[in-house]
Amino acid sequence: MNFLIGILLGTLAYFLLALGFVFQKKGIKIFSAERKPIDFIFWISGLILININPFVNFIALGFVPSYVINAISALTIVFTILLSATLLKEKLFGSDFIYIFAITFLIAVITLKTKDASQNMPVFSLSLIFALAPIVLFLLDLPFVHLTIKGRFKSDSMMPAFSKVIIPSITSGAMAGFMVIAMKLLQLDKGSSLSVKYFNSIYLYLFLLNGLISFIAIQIAYKNGSMIVVAPLQYGFTVLYPVIASLFLFPIQNALIEGLNITALSISIFLCIWGIISKH
Repeated sequence: MNFLIGILLGTLAYFLLALGFVFQKKGIKIFSAERKPIDFIFWISGLILININPFVNFIALGFVPSYVINAISALTIVFTILLSATLLKEKLFGSDFIYIFAITFLIAVITLKTKDASQNMPVFSLSLIFALAPIVLFLLDLPFVHLTIKGRFKSDSMMPAFSKVIIPSITSGAMAGFMVIAMKLLQLDKGSSLSVKYFNSIYLYLFLLNGLISFIAIQIAYKNGSMIVVAPLQYGFTVLYPVIASLFLFPIQNALIEGLNITALSISIFLCIWGIISKH
């Protein structure tokens, strides 16, 4: 019975997260001159739902192990795409359903494969590289976003979509994914009990920095792309980036074989994501 309660709570948590994402997309005109009061309502409601997710997850973790919740989190893509079609009236192709469920399955498999990773503190310099890599990529993309908005690139080329949608979605997802690693590093550094000692850890500030810039990046993606394209990119990398980083930071047993398996699964996810993007 406890296991079932945990599954239901985990599913609810990620449904609320997906609904929050879609509400923010629906109210994205909050940042434009044409904004209306309803845009504020949708955007703020989305922000509230996104921040409710961690609390429901925390309760769910009292009933089931963390790797089960991580596997359930793959449903975020399914919920987001279905809600986008329902609430945002975005077009879905038949192949989208195949790719979406394939991504969900592959993410769940990767999560279960990495549940027994090492719990030892990695080298700080390596952690810093993975913390800053998506931030640097996003910052390097900003000039191209500006040039695209100014019409400096042909509208029929890939550059506008690449700079305004794909890179912001990928980097936002990667930064959100690193936040999970940063929290783990924070616990390894200062203990798992909430304490003022956390304020003396660099990992807390890497967590907050990634969270802030991830939030900015995804707003750019929401403003310029369809949710059906943004969601698989964002959430795919929310899972993939920490998995790839963890192979270096928290080695697993049979590292070479499992690393090759995870690489193959990751490539499969990339191909599924590209299948969705190429249609839209």
